[in-house]
Amino acid sequence: MTTSKEEEKAQGKAEQPAIRVGFFQLFRFATCNEVLMMVVGSVCAVLHGSAQPLMLLVFGLLTDTFIEYDIELHELSDDRKECVNNTIQWKQNYTTAWPSFNTSLNQSGWGLMNNSTQKARPCGILDIEYEMTQFAFYYVGIGAAVFLLGYFQ
Repeated sequence: MTTSKEEEKAQGKAEQPAIRVGFFQLFRFATCNEVLMMVVGSVCAVLHGSAQPLMLLVFGLLTDTFIEYDIELHELSDDRKECVNNTIQWKQNYTTAWPSFNTSLNQSGWGLMNNSTQKARPCGILDIEYEMTQFAFYYVGIGAAVFLLGYFQ
């Protein structure tokens, strides 16, 4: 069984090549309002597409906040540590008692427990409820923006 194209070729009619049109000729009959709507739609589509990576970024910051809060709680649960001037550090009586030992570690200049060798962590500055409220506002804002951008897209 033959199709209509095969029948046309069989009758000797040559197939006409497709007409090629330039990019800007596609929009030559578009009005200014139509061009404006295409531009606004394209911008909204780009912003709508960037919402997912933005939400991943916010989620990563939220996870970092949880981890920082847990580390702060864990560090302050140790009775030998205290928070002084927003820095978690060893209590003074623990750091002054250790240098009296005469070990090879102390002679090397490192010391067993020295405040200068311990990494200082800020403390007392993380209000977890406030931070989570901020992230909730970020998610609500991104959701509203996605809804509006999807509509205008």
